[in-house]
Amino acid sequence: MALHMLSQLEFADRLWTLRALGDRALRIDLQPQRIDPADSALVHQLNAQIMPLLEPLDRVFAVPAYGGICLRLAGRESLADLLKILTDHFAKLGSQTTDSIAAVSRPAIEIPLSAEPGADAAQLASRLSIDVDALLQRFCAASYQVAQIGFRAGFPYLLGLPAELATPRRSAPRARVPAGSIAIGGAQAGIYPNEGAGGWNLIAHTAQKMFCSSGFAERGGLPCWLQPGDSVRFVLPTAHSSELFGVAKVQVAPDA
Repeated sequence: MALHMLSQLEFADRLWTLRALGDRALRIDLQPQRIDPADSALVHQLNAQIMPLLEPLDRVFAVPAYGGICLRLAGRESLADLLKILTDHFAKLGSQTTDSIAAVSRPAIEIPLSAEPGADAAQLASRLSIDVDALLQRFCAASYQVAQIGFRAGFPYLLGLPAELATPRRSAPRARVPAGSIAIGGAQAGIYPNEGAGGWNLIAHTAQKMFCSSGFAERGGLPCWLQPGDSVRFVLPTAHSSELFGVAKVQVAPDA
């Protein structure tokens, strides 16, 4: 579907483009487009300011991603109505600089690792000339941000991976990756919410469910455990983590 330019606006010393996606959706894109933790944080800061504007409207849904936000209309408002609300708001915000904008502050969500490392952990550790324990310690020492949810329902794309742990995707994807697998793909990390094919490098596993179609009560009824903009910390297992989380050894055929 073609994107039609509606407007170009400034916010936080950066240029943003507003484009129509058909007649019932609009995209707000930060320019230039790139996968960058600072840009992702800025997108989520803007999203936090936009959300109160959408609450009085009739079913307008916001979907933040790496470098922008998609707004989908499902009620009585028109695209012109939404565009006016946004341009008026941008006009009020335009004088703000990046330094003057309050960062989105959310408590970090802890994801516990189970005791058994992932199928690719030993290989990745060997490449770095360290053991698997040291690999997981480095991985867990970092703070991550959910840039977006995609690929499949509940799969979080996580920015913040230490540069030395960045690893290209596998040349041949696996036909079966267990649910709860924690993986590295390029400069990002992710968590597979359910069993299926996947080409990222599996380094660990968690018993925490990532997706529930009926919603998580602890997350206000949302179906995804993690949301765009969330801060995430991975927690190393204790000596009794298998008992704590009820995790059995996860078997993955290396070349499946």
